[in-house]
Amino acid sequence: MLTYKTRQIYIKKRKINIFLQNYFVLLTLNLRIKLFCSQIKALKYIINWTVGIIIGSYFLAIMVFSIPAVQRRVNLRISDFLTEQLGAKAEIGHTRFRIPNRLIIDEVKLYDRSDTLMLQANRLAAKIEILPLFNNKIHINNAQLIGAKVKLYKTTADAPHNFQFLIDKFASKDTTSKKNIDLKIGSVILRQCSIRYDVQDRPHSKGIFNPNHLDLQDINLTAQVKSLRPDSLNVNLSKFNLKESNGFEIKKFKVNVIAGAKEALIEELSLALPHSNVEIPSIHLAYKQCPISGAGKEWLAGTEYKGNIKLSLTPSDLSAFTPKVKHFNDGITLNTNFKGKGNEISFPDIHLSDPLEILQIQASATLQDIFGNIHANAELQYLKAKENLQQFITKNLEGREREISPILTCIGHIEARGNSYYTKNETKADLEIRTTPGTLNLNTLEKIMAITPIIIKG
Repeated sequence: MLTYKTRQIYIKKRKINIFLQNYFVLLTLNLRIKLFCSQIKALKYIINWTVGIIIGSYFLAIMVFSIPAVQRRVNLRISDFLTEQLGAKAEIGHTRFRIPNRLIIDEVKLYDRSDTLMLQANRLAAKIEILPLFNNKIHINNAQLIGAKVKLYKTTADAPHNFQFLIDKFASKDTTSKKNIDLKIGSVILRQCSIRYDVQDRPHSKGIFNPNHLDLQDINLTAQVKSLRPDSLNVNLSKFNLKESNGFEIKKFKVNVIAGAKEALIEELSLALPHSNVEIPSIHLAYKQCPISGAGKEWLAGTEYKGNIKLSLTPSDLSAFTPKVKHFNDGITLNTNFKGKGNEISFPDIHLSDPLEILQIQASATLQDIFGNIHANAELQYLKAKENLQQFITKNLEGREREISPILTCIGHIEARGNSYYTKNETKADLEIRTTPGTLNLNTLEKIMAITPIIIKG
């Protein structure tokens, strides 16, 4: 058995051993912490140098690129690359970079495959993402086209367009070819551009809109492509205006389109002509197949849609399409809502009037087979016309005022209500017309060219 003194000596030795063990553990831990800190400092040093080298190389590249001889060589290489990719001649006048990732190309020229100048632009600017370039991808956050002149044509009505090769190039479904361009654009800006289009074997017409000969000037556009995928679309057109050589002009047009796999929303559509305004707050569409994915005409058959329209129209703004309204300078307002499915659409509430309320119409209508043999039903809740309606019509259609006919003076104001029906083969109308002298019940059938009966109540 251990004595008391021996036990005490044993306890002291054990305490010393524990202390020494803890001391060496702490010493080892301290050394490891110091080693780790030194490694962190080294890593930080390496990162700083790496970032510095990258930034320095970037600025050095920009400085080298600013050398005229280098620029000429780069312009030549870009021109050769585009020519090879598109299969048509391309020319680049001047190229430069702006910090951090903006590319500016001046004096751009692109020819069609018959060596006719198709596109000429003063400036093409783009803000390009750097990292996707290493994966052979071109992602553009912002693209600008300034002072572009585009010439498009067909030699005959049956010939292909001179830009068909571009459509074929970008519509290619060959995903194995390395020459396919992976291109994404976030926003597009056009300033002071023009487009001329001609079907060269078709006759010209002066002062009348001709789809075979278009000359669009002063084109300005700002659009944001927030999403563009096979099953979705999100595009905001915030600015668009142009002038057509035959007199038609769009002062302002904007719209926001959001489309998914099963539904789409067109909202905040606003169109301003010189003296007219069209507003469509929203159009909602529901469909079974996304139209972006390549659905054809059958897509419309199962599509449901609804919306409302606010229109303030001065018909003379459309004289390029209908010359007969070139003198129609008095405005007409139209408010209506609509809903439909496929090629059937109904307008449950239609209100039409002029600012002086010379003519007021409240009605509803239903259209069927609107893309075939159209059938139309309309209910006229009321029509109110003042006795100076004739002056209003002749002034706007003939450009001059006439004295009111004595017969119309006698009739005075007119009120009407009734129903009408229209098909390709016949037109029916059943109307009650009230005037100052009396009431006229009118029943017409265009098919047999008859009016029966006529009852006048004084």
